[in-house]
Parts: sequence; structure tokens; C-alpha cells
Amino acid sequence: MERINKVLASTAQAFSTAEQKQARDNIGAQASGDYVSSTTFNSFSAHVESAKIPYSAISGSNSVISSINGSAISAGAGFNGVYTTNAFTGSGTDSSDRLGLNSSFQLTASGGAKTAIYSNSGVQVRTDLGGSTSKGQFTTTGLDFETPLAGNDWVSSHIGVAGIEAYGIFGSNGINDSWNSSHRFQGTGDTGNGTILDIGYYNGDEVVRYPSFMMYTPTESATLYMSSISSWNSKLSSVNVGTGLSGDGASTPIAVTGFSSIFQGYHSDYYGSLTGHELAFSAYNKDSAIPENKCVVNEYGIRVSAYLDDKVIRLQTDGVSVGNSATDTTAMLDDKKLRMTDATAYSDLTRSSIDAINAVYNWATSQGMAPIN
Repeated sequence: MERINKVLASTAQAFSTAEQKQARDNIGAQASGDYVSSTTFNSFSAHVESAKIPYSAISGSNSVISSINGSAISAGAGFNGVYTTNAFTGSGTDSSDRLGLNSSFQLTASGGAKTAIYSNSGVQVRTDLGGSTSKGQFTTTGLDFETPLAGNDWVSSHIGVAGIEAYGIFGSNGINDSWNSSHRFQGTGDTGNGTILDIGYYNGDEVVRYPSFMMYTPTESATLYMSSISSWNSKLSSVNVGTGLSGDGASTPIAVTGFSSIFQGYHSDYYGSLTGHELAFSAYNKDSAIPENKCVVNEYGIRVSAYLDDKVIRLQTDGVSVGNSATDTTAMLDDKKLRMTDATAYSDLTRSSIDAINAVYNWATSQGMAPIN
């Protein structure tokens, strides 16, 4: 039977796939099938691609698509949002239902040593150091870095609106800038040694607070002002006082506050010292190993100790006394009496007792008794 090499609309014919395609191309027809075809043009690859949706998946009537099975398109052929899972929220349909993060999500580099964590509070980058973690974190309050070291020590820094704070391995060392001053301190807060560099404050009309530099410890502090430097430069810039002296020679006189010296003789060592409390001189006999003889002058008076014969002499605001530590005896003279004391009792010699002695003496002599010489 001879094949008619023409397409007949009223007669069944047999063609190869290539011949079928050629016939469709000749008349602009589409291959039969259960689908809807959407054609897009890819300008980068310069060729036509087709995406096909099975017709059975489309619902609707009167040329209106009500839904497509397995998609976000629903009634009215409108976009019904996207399906989100895990860390994401929202459908993306309008501004009241934006796509967003429900919780943090994590990106890990190959090997797992470096990790980036994104959350609604900020971004954190971590590095596994093998048992400890070094990290950097960016939030609305600032930028933080932290690296642990051996022995449970660590270093960290914080950069925020108030300035920079840094903590090191020697306790807590920090730098922060607030209220026009820069603090460098050791300890938690300002509880240790530290320095404060204050630039002062000018309100536009006058200087409210002058620049200064303060050095402090938990118990004391010293502040350097511009006036201090001016005083040094114009008056006594070459005078430095050290241990044993006080004053600047300008606003306060230079004075001796303390000294010490030692003279080593052949048999004894002699000492001299001056403190804020007393002036003392002493001697120690090296040959006989006798304890020191000492003279002390302070705000109470003078005290002389002669340990060679166990004597102690005191001249103080409450009186004069002579004592012997070996016999435990003391004679104390003040403005009212002479008191003589031993280990068991004491007796006072007062004006009234002297008057009584004189009365007895006068009576005895009046009776013809001879005076006792």
C-alpha cells in the first residue's frame, strides 16, 4: 500500500516522531496531552524553556482558576503566600505578614570549627578552639569580642555608645569613656588601682570643670590640674621633694618630715630617726650585747631609757618620773604631789603632808627637842 506523504485531516496516518513534529511546526500546532503550557524566554542562554502544569491539577470555571494542586495559588487566581518551615515565619503576602525569622539559624563551615548564628537579637560568629570558644557578637548595644585563655583566664572587649571597655588576664583591666573622661582601672569597676583622664566641661559660656588627671588606689588618690603644672613651671620646677620632706616651696613651705641615720662605732651602733610622730636616738652595745639605750621625743614629752641599770626617766605633760624596772619602784612628781611606788603600795607627799611635818617639827623644837640633822 502506498503511503500518502501528506497530512490528511479525515484519514488516520502513521508518521515518525520527527515527521509528527515537522507537521506540527508547519501548521503551528501543539502536541496533544493533559497540560497547560507556560513559555518563558531565558535571555542568558538564548533559548526557549517550557514549564508544564497537568490540566487535572487546575480547578476553576468560567476561565477563572480557583486553585492549582500543590501550589500557593488559590481562589481568584491570587498569590496565597509561601510555605515556611523551621526558622522562618510569615507568608510574604503583604507588609503585615512579612517573611521573617522565628528563631536563630546557624551556618557552619566545613569541619565545624567556625559557626555563624543569626537571630533577631544579633549576629554571633564562633570559633571552636578545642574545648573553649572564641566569639564575636554584634547587637544593638554594641560589638563584643571574647577569647578564653588557659587557666580560666580570658580577654574581652566591648565597643558601644559609651566608648570602649576591655578586660584582660590581670584581674579585670578596663578602659571606658563616659562623661568626658577616660578610665583605666584594675579590678571590678573602679575598686582597684586606676587612672582617670578628664577633659573637663565647657558649657559654651564658661569652664565648668577643668581638665585633670587622677591617679587612685582603693585608699588614696592624687589629682593633677593645669594650675599644678603652671605652678611648677613658673616657680619651683626644679625642686623635687622626696622621703623625709614635704611642701612645694611655693604655696607650702618645705619641711623635714622624717630622717634616719646610723653611725657604727667600735663598740656601739648609734641610730637617729625622725617620723611624723617622734624623734628618737638610740645606741646598742655590740660587745656586751646590752639592749639599746634610747631617748625619744614626741608630742607627749621626753622618755630616756637606760637599760644598763634598768632606769627609765620620763618628762611628760603629766609629770616627771624616775623608775627602776629591776626593783619595780617609781617616783612620780606632778603639780600636786610626789608619789613613791613599789610593787605592793604607794605613798604620796603633798603640801598638806609637808605642813603636817612642819607642825610636828615646830612643836618638837618648842618642847626642847633637838632637830634631827
